[in-house]
Amino acid sequence: MYTYSFVGTHDCLEKVGVFYGGITPNFDPAAYIPGIRKVRDAGRVLDGLVGGWLPALRFVYPEKPGDWSELVIYAPMRVENGNQRVQPVWYRVCRVENNALRWVRYFDSYHPFRRGWRQELNRSTRNCSRCARGGNTPWRKACRSTSPTSASPKWSAIRWYAK
Repeated sequence: MYTYSFVGTHDCLEKVGVFYGGITPNFDPAAYIPGIRKVRDAGRVLDGLVGGWLPALRFVYPEKPGDWSELVIYAPMRVENGNQRVQPVWYRVCRVENNALRWVRYFDSYHPFRRGWRQELNRSTRNCSRCARGGNTPWRKACRSTSPTSASPKWSAIRWYAK
């Protein structure tokens, strides 16, 4: 597998590589939606940048008309425990059936697997939601002097849905 894209911030030395289909070294959305593996194997994954900007990547796994899964990968501008060598990453996995959102889950950097995972999942959801509501001010300041990326028409269509 080769690195397909990446997420990261200027505050952190590490950039997290993202493999085709939205897999990172610490996270695979197929653990929550097994049908994603079939879409990946068939090479039908749609992807792009949310709003045309890094550090947010969006992957869509279409199954049939009106049914799909989605993964958004985002690098928040924060450093954990003063360690600038480990980039935190937020993941949002959601499922759409019959063109209606069925469920959504948020993860902060890793799959929850130890005791207290429910509390960790709730904390991740609050943190991701707080950043989204706040307009992501640190990234707006950092990107003020840059312009959005140019993309192929296929990616432009995905960017439109991501807004």
